[in-house]
Amino acid sequence: MTRAYNTADWPAAWAKEDAQRKGGPLRTLTKHDVQVQLRAITEQGYHFKDVLSRAQQGFASELRETRNLWAHNEPFSSDDASRALDTIERLLHAVGAVDSAEDVRKLRVDLQRTVFEDQTRKQVKRTKVSLEPGSGLRPWREVIRPHDDVARGAFTASEFAADLHLVHTGQATSP
Repeated sequence: MTRAYNTADWPAAWAKEDAQRKGGPLRTLTKHDVQVQLRAITEQGYHFKDVLSRAQQGFASELRETRNLWAHNEPFSSDDASRALDTIERLLHAVGAVDSAEDVRKLRVDLQRTVFEDQTRKQVKRTKVSLEPGSGLRPWREVIRPHDDVARGAFTASEFAADLHLVHTGQATSP
């Protein structure tokens, strides 16, 4: 923008141009204001053609809209926030602000982690475990067919008991 307006105080020159073109009051623009920076990329994109591709300039358009929604207190979902952070990260990489892009990536990852933990917590709360008889698993006699002497009731209790350790280790034998 310094090259475009041939002055280091390009925000003042741009504000003066805006006031003349629109016939409105002279507004104060500052070069460190994100809104001004995004507006510069979207409205003066031809000055950035050597630095940003059209797709990368599109990131600025998306972020400008996101900024306007935020400024007008529109609701944001976590998906909206994650997308905005991803787009910010991409634009920062495109302009060579790698350290800032990494900071934004960390914010995006933290947001994703928080959302996942929240969803997991809600899912766990919805999961009910019932220990009441008749709920959950069916009785074992409905799942497997017992041995004939067990089904007839012609067995001794000692024969019916199983050593579960031997069953588990595969060392149990049938009588």
